[in-house]
Formats: sequence, structure tokens, C-alpha cells
Amino acid sequence: MESWRYKQSEGMIEGPVSSDQLRELYNTGKITLDTSVRSTASGGEWKRFGDARELWPRGAISRMPSTVTRLWPLFLLGIPIIGGLMDVAICQSRGNATVEAAAPWLIHAPVALMLTATIIWIFLIVQENRKIAPQAPSSGLLVWLLAVPFYMSWLWWVTPTVTSAVNLTAGLDFPTCESDVSRGQVLSLFPEAAARAGHPGLTAASLSGVSQQLATDRIRICTGKVTAGEQAYPVRFKIEDRGNTMFHNSLRGLHVTMVLE
Repeated sequence: MESWRYKQSEGMIEGPVSSDQLRELYNTGKITLDTSVRSTASGGEWKRFGDARELWPRGAISRMPSTVTRLWPLFLLGIPIIGGLMDVAICQSRGNATVEAAAPWLIHAPVALMLTATIIWIFLIVQENRKIAPQAPSSGLLVWLLAVPFYMSWLWWVTPTVTSAVNLTAGLDFPTCESDVSRGQVLSLFPEAAARAGHPGLTAASLSGVSQQLATDRIRICTGKVTAGEQAYPVRFKIEDRGNTMFHNSLRGLHVTMVLE
């Protein structure tokens, strides 16, 4: 049976070991692709472990990519935490209430972060596998690529959970009916609501006489009068958290809607 010697990082020569033992040293991280190895049977020259074709039968190397072992805390925990904090920042910059029509636009930043992280994850794993190809075609590469949808699902669920936890812990709840953000959002929704009520072309100038009619932990119903031109139009608007318990108080659930009374 062919045996091998290998050089440690400090230059010490170890061995002889069998081919299986040498591969096991790699799988356990004790040697790397750049470790110098030499076959004792053939008396060959020293070569990189990654360049020794005879050591790389298909499926012989099973070690998890170092990209996964080294960076999994960043990708599995760091990215959703960063995305959740981005959600919080966007929520609070708009008073923690999202106009329904604008919600898709507002979640683009966290989603872009998720997609970027996924692309980087794939790129790093592919690059790592290319270093050892074609000598060591990795059957595990397909597994990691197929894991991408699960990774995206993980990010999609954990990110708003972080948002909810931060918002609720910090007491960053709904804006009041009288808040500037509520007023601004009602004014922005008014032209469309007026058109639906048969008053097209109206532009809201101000909101006055605001009062709260109902308040729960997830809904505020408010009334007021919007001035457009020389006339005041009574309006009713609702600030609502449509998210489930996990997504409570996050961009995935908060909406403001209004109607003319």
C-alpha cells in the first residue's frame, strides 16, 4: 500500500501514513491543501496535497468548506441582526408606521442585504472548491448551492424577528394619531382616497382636528379633517400592525390606511 510523508507548517516531516490517513488529516483540519506531501513508494518529489491527483478519488474528501466553518456565525446570525437593525432604523425614521403602498419600497434595503449575503456565500464556497478542482471535484458543492433557498428563508424569518424584539424591548411602538409622521402619511394618501370617493384632483394642504377613536396594542383608529383648496374633508385613518406575533411591530406588518367619511 502506498504511504506518504507530509511537512508540518514548522517544517517537521511526519509519516509515513496511508492515503486514507492523509485524507483524514485533511478532513479534520490538521493539514491543508497547501501542505507538502511526498509518496514514499515512488520516491517522488514534494508536492502540494491539493495537487496530488492520486489522493483525490471522487468523494474521498468530505471536509465541510472552511467558508462554512469559519463564517457561519456572520452569515447565520450577523446578517439577520444587521438586517433587523436596518428595519428598525427605517421604521423609526418614518415614525414606525408604513404607508401600505410604500411598504415594498421600504423593505428593499434589508432584502438587498439578504441577497448580497447569499451571493457572497455562494461565491466564497465556489471559489474554495475551484482551488481543488479538477483534482478534487466536490460532490458537496451541490448540497451547499441547494441550501441557498433555506438560507434565504432563514434570513426572511429571523430579520423581522430581530426588528420586533428591538422595537418592543425599546418601547418603540405605534406613532400617535397626532404625530408628524401620521399627519404626513395621511396627507400623502388623501388624493387617492379622495379620487375613490368621487373627488379627483384634490391636493391635501393640512390635517387638523385629529382625535383618537380607538386604541389597542395593534390598532389605532383616528379621525380628522383634511383641508384641500377651500374645503375641509372629514377623514378616518387607521394605523395597524398586521404582522403575526413573530413579526409584531416590524416593516412586514405595519400599515396606515384612510378613507373619506
